Amino acid sequence: MSKALDGRRILITRAQSVSKSMGEEIEKQGGRVVYAPVMTFQPLPLSDHHLDCIQHLETFEWIAFTSGNGVRYFFKLLKERNISFPEELKIAVVGKKTASILGRYGLTPDIVPGLFTAEHLAEELKGQAPGRILLPLGKMANKDFEEALQANGFQTVRMNVYDTVCNQEIRPFIEEIVKGQAVDI
Repeated sequence: MSKALDGRRILITRAQSVSKSMGEEIEKQGGRVVYAPVMTFQPLPLSDHHLDCIQHLETFEWIAFTSGNGVRYFFKLLKERNISFPEELKIAVVGKKTASILGRYGLTPDIVPGLFTAEHLAEELKGQAPGRILLPLGKMANKDFEEALQANGFQTVRMNVYDTVCNQEIRPFIEEIVKGQAVDI
């Protein structure tokens, strides 16, 4: 029986670690996957103010993660500085995948919205008593989430913990694939 993608080679430009389910679905449909992540991530240095914030996490009521990378880079900072995550700090995450990554650190979020967007996460937090909330984000994250929380009375502290950059190392591989027409999609 023929499958929808029989023999077609499909280029996925995200890292395999975050697009595994997509790749598996393509393979179920008979396609062959080529992974070539065009973006990569790198940690950002923290200001003295932000270093003070992670040294005093107990001064926050909430921490909110809008991505798995935010979780990973934040906990890497804690580990590098031998800082424990306070048990009383409430955690909000944008979705199930972010919650799953948080689970790798032995933590369970207090809030996961039904729809997995920062907008819906802000709406869920609207029902909570406002207080100080730490936002470990990527440098490119827009300010909408932060502004929505502020409009609801939260005192936000944005902490850019990682940056998204072009993966220059993959460029020759992608050029070879495209020039050689080695992928169909």
